[in-house]
Order: sequence, then structure tokens, then C-alpha cells
Amino acid sequence: MKIDGGIGFSPAGVAEEAAKAEAERARQAAEQLRAQLLDQLNRILETKDSPRGLVVTMADVLFDTGKYNLRPQTREKLARLAGIVLAHPGLVLNVEGYTDSTGSDEFNQKLSETVFLLPPEQPSNHARLRIFTPGMELPFAGHPTIAAAHILVSEHIVRLDEAESLRLETGAGVIPVEVGDAAAPSYTMTQAKPAYRPSDVDRATIAASVGLATVEIAREERVSTGLFWLIAQVTSLEAMMRVRPDMSALARIPHGLSIFCIGATSPDADIHVRAFAPDGGVPEDPVTGSSNGCIAAFIAKHQLMPSRVVEISYVAEQGLEMGQPGRAYLRVSGLPGDPTVHVGGHAVTLLRGEMVLPD
Repeated sequence: MKIDGGIGFSPAGVAEEAAKAEAERARQAAEQLRAQLLDQLNRILETKDSPRGLVVTMADVLFDTGKYNLRPQTREKLARLAGIVLAHPGLVLNVEGYTDSTGSDEFNQKLSETVFLLPPEQPSNHARLRIFTPGMELPFAGHPTIAAAHILVSEHIVRLDEAESLRLETGAGVIPVEVGDAAAPSYTMTQAKPAYRPSDVDRATIAASVGLATVEIAREERVSTGLFWLIAQVTSLEAMMRVRPDMSALARIPHGLSIFCIGATSPDADIHVRAFAPDGGVPEDPVTGSSNGCIAAFIAKHQLMPSRVVEISYVAEQGLEMGQPGRAYLRVSGLPGDPTVHVGGHAVTLLRGEMVLPD
């Protein structure tokens, strides 16, 4: 018997339809899992659905200031989060943001700040800065500002015209940074106008916090050139060499204490500086642009250094006791009636890395 007609089946067509059906089932399962995870995660931490995936935010501080153990409530949240993640081994995790600790006492002490570079709010400026210590966000800090300027210039993120200064937006306003053209570039920032307040900490307390006698503190005052510091002048370099900081006592002095003396251990420096801010997670800072700016304003106000008609200039040494010696180059112009503080230094790139973000 001959059959003239019939129905033909293409093996390739059947496989294609099966693959489409399987892909649709996988898509529906993924959407169902995504919705389930969004609900579960939102019961623990703020979670948002985005084209990049589910974004989980832990906005609260993970560590208590000056300690390196997770807070109890943080441990609980992370444990619950880990339970969800472990139940779905196929999940792809990406971690972003900043932490309150780099993981060891050594680095928690020596890495004082982290600066994040963001697009400027005003197109006439070059970048907006957000600056964090291990314990808080700061409106302004000197060392991160110089570091940010160095990265913007050395990585060719910003190309300046001749004689043009960088303009960096901070919580203390726009900070101009002049970039030198030497082989090892120098960066000089013009800080905010000086502001002064009487000290809210008595001289005996200041002296005791650094292991000195009360008579070895000559004067004290709160000063800001973008960030308020308690500034105290020590009577001599010999007394500075005997400083023994009491971190428990210093932690009770809000917003940091910076001490200095006229005179230095190195012939190329004019003053010796130390800066402590344990209440902000920084027991001691090796080089501090903000407190050096405040000291410069303090020196100018109290006429502690000879001036050249309308300005003073000098070099500060800092960080020797930490094994991280550094220099800050200070100038106060506009004297006597309109002081403006300029703080400069050199910067080099020590570490370089890459962060791979999902598409």
C-alpha cells in the first residue's frame, strides 16, 4: 500500500521548542525566587530590586568606635542573611561600599581616612568628596583632599589648563588645590577661613591626656579651617618628646586634640605636631592636613612665629612617633586682618587595585 501524504517532524524543530519551554520555566522560577528573596531579605535589611539584582543595604555602623568586634545586632543580622544565602548556593554575590574596619589593629590605626570621589554638584568644579574615618563621616580632612587631588591629576581624570587649580567640593565648601609641576608634584590647598572658639576642655585635662604637667601646656583653643580641632601648644620640644598619650582620656575629648611645639627634631622643619582622634576611630594620625591648618591659624593669631609683612610660612613635622614621618608645608597669607591658610605636601601612589562591578 502506498501512502501519498503524511505529517513530517523535524528533530531540530522539536529540540528548539523544548529549549524555549525550558527557558520559560527557568525564567518563571527565577522570577519566583527573586520575589521570595526580596521578601525574606527585606525582613532583615533594607533591600531593593534593581536591574543589577537585589541590592541589600546595611546602613548602620558595624563596629563600636575603637573596637574591632561586630556589634551584637550586626552579628544577628549577618547570621540571618547568611542563612538565606546558604540556602541558595547558586546566588552570585557582589559586595560594595566601605567598611568601618580594615581588619587589624595595625591598619585600623594607620589608615585614618577613606575618601570617595563623586561627580561635582556644580559643573564649574572638578569633583565632590566624601570622607570617612573608621568611626564617622567628616565634612573635611586635609590628607584625603590632597590624595584626591593626586588621583584626579595623576590618573588623568582631570586635565587642568595652565595655572588652573582643582576645585573640590567638600562639607566645608569648595577647596581650591594648586598643583605644582615638579617631577614629584606638590599639592597646596586653600582651606576655609579660620574660626575660633574658647576651649571647652580645661588645661589640666589636656595635659593629663598626653602625660604632661599642666604648666607644660602654654595655651589652648578650638580652631577650624574646615574642621574644628582642639589645639594646644606645648611649651618645648623637650616636653613634646615626653608625651605619652592616654587613649582612654583622649577618647573623652570630642572631635580630636592636636598638640604642637615651636621647634622640631629635624633641621628642615620648624614645629613638631601630633594629632589624636580616638573618638573618631583614629587613635593617632601620622599627618593631618586639617589640624595643621588649624595650628597655622592658631600660630598666626597668637603671633608665635615671625611674619614677613603680610604672611608667615613654615614646615611642620609629624608622624615620627608612629614610624611614618611626614611633612606639611604651611603658609598663612592676608595678615593681619584677613588670614587665609594654605596647606601643602607631596603625594605618591602606593597601592593600586581594580573593582569589577556587574553589568
